[in-house]
Amino acid sequence: MSNLIDKHPKVFISYSWANENTVNFTSDLAERLVQHGVDVIWDKWSLQEGQDKYAFMERSVNDDSISHVLLICDKAYTERANARHGGVGDETTVITPEIYGNANQTKFIPILFERDDSGNEYLPTYIKARIYIDFSNALDYESSYEQLLRCLYDKPICKKPPLGKTPAWLAEDSVNYNELNALVKKNKNLPDSQPHKFQELKMDFTEIFINILNEMRFLDDKFDAESLLKKIDSLKPIRDIYFDFLIATINSSYFSSDFVKEFFENLYNRVPTAANNGYSERDFEYYDFLVWESFIGTITLLWQYEKYSAIYDLVSKKYFLRDNLFSNASEKIYSFVKFRKYLSTLEEDCQRNFQQRYVSYASKLLIGREKLPYLNKYALCDTDLRLYHLSTIILEPSNGFFKNVWFPSTYCYLSEPKNIWQRLVSRSYCDKILPLFGVRTISELKSLFSNINQKQLEPIGYRDGFYSSAPNILAYINITDIATLA
Repeated sequence: MSNLIDKHPKVFISYSWANENTVNFTSDLAERLVQHGVDVIWDKWSLQEGQDKYAFMERSVNDDSISHVLLICDKAYTERANARHGGVGDETTVITPEIYGNANQTKFIPILFERDDSGNEYLPTYIKARIYIDFSNALDYESSYEQLLRCLYDKPICKKPPLGKTPAWLAEDSVNYNELNALVKKNKNLPDSQPHKFQELKMDFTEIFINILNEMRFLDDKFDAESLLKKIDSLKPIRDIYFDFLIATINSSYFSSDFVKEFFENLYNRVPTAANNGYSERDFEYYDFLVWESFIGTITLLWQYEKYSAIYDLVSKKYFLRDNLFSNASEKIYSFVKFRKYLSTLEEDCQRNFQQRYVSYASKLLIGREKLPYLNKYALCDTDLRLYHLSTIILEPSNGFFKNVWFPSTYCYLSEPKNIWQRLVSRSYCDKILPLFGVRTISELKSLFSNINQKQLEPIGYRDGFYSSAPNILAYINITDIATLA
């Protein structure tokens, strides 16, 4: 902060006296710049009686202590500069060689003050190619002034971020995504009149997707936190291709939740196995992470496309999943909650090794792997919490101590979660969203809420004492308020 305060830019203002509005604008601008620490050289202040005004202009333009020259461009300034007439013409004679002689010249800043009746800029010929700051619209004055001030202080609002590391997946020369990308393109162009062809298309996509994952097994002697993060990073391109394929499918007439269910059963069951080769389930946490974040991303996309019936299918259906990694393990019936695992290497080793204390390292990693515009961190966190709510209202509680609920691990990053359930007070919204809960009438919806098993609503959250429990669904809506507004 001290560097910014100590730096006082020095500017010279070049303008035409012919237009009273321009003079008044220039006066106000100069006074405000001075108030914000900019040393302004302006003839009204700096040129005294008896001094040579032309020598003053030339000295000011060429003064090395002046960081910028502001060119106030209106009709009179432009005409005089182009005709090399009057004081502006003399300044132009000095400025022109500087600009034409140095293509990277940033000292001279055009300040556009006036446009013609057609909206065209009044800019002298010698400065037309330069990027200007637009003050021609009084309504945009404040944003234009901030742009100018940031330019003078070299504090741009859009700053280039520091150079990061080369993505690990770029080093995987053996991974070829051409076939998958071709199937995405084919899916986008598949006519709605040929839904039968999608059956073959989705099978091809799933097969190739699984095969590529099997080729990217990463089974090496080195397994630690840093290695795990590189492996997770390398899976983002293929994850994004799946999302592209899903979006194309959602936008078609042949979309159904069956494709998604089958895809996740394959993704979960057919990842590399650890049979008889000395590897533990912990060695495959990068695939567990992929399954988890892909499912959250899938529900996020379905929600944004208002595919409520499909979401209900995916959170209410039973999945046939392997009980563990070994190839001879039998499949058992699970809910979608099985796709959320505790990733011990991320939550323990990464926290310890990198000395970065997060409530959840896996969650922090997930919300940083956006795929814009749909899959931004806010949408992903919202979906994570919604999955928790849907699991409490739709799934039957398991026996024993285990609650059959989705743990919304990103809830601690929701500073202001969207209160979508509060909208259930609207009858029209209820009618629209009924398929999400697998019911057909508002009466059935109220009954569903009334019958929520209290075991499912027991507090769930982190135990560090800093964050409160994740809010359950009844924290957002009273059952008696459902559909009470027209």
